[in-house]
Amino acid sequence: MVLLAASLRYWVVQKMNTDAAWAEMEVIISDASVPGEGEHKIMDFIRRQRVNEGHDPNTRHVIYGLDADLIMLALATHEPHFKVLREDVFFQPNGGNGCRKCGEQGHFAANCTSACSPSHNASLRGFPAD
Repeated sequence: MVLLAASLRYWVVQKMNTDAAWAEMEVIISDASVPGEGEHKIMDFIRRQRVNEGHDPNTRHVIYGLDADLIMLALATHEPHFKVLREDVFFQPNGGNGCRKCGEQGHFAANCTSACSPSHNASLRGFPAD
């Protein structure tokens, strides 16, 4: 983790020195050497910023994670411009309409009568065979 944190710090400094889009950005790194759970450290920082003189109430915040408590923590900040980015963990290549075993439309996995092998089923769904 120490090497990861050092590499991240180096990368951020390099981006801020070479990328115009990063030149005016403020980047704060709170790695594993700082005690506490990541999302709670972020929310604590946002809450502390609100009491600083000169705080812009239109500051925009974006946080990424799959934890369900991120939504509640974001709402609890009462910040007007707060986005929680989450990935679709239930994504299905066929759009969610059809069997996840064989990839065919018109039935679901519970009703699948396909005699295809598991590797064939995986390839139908766009995944590599095991």
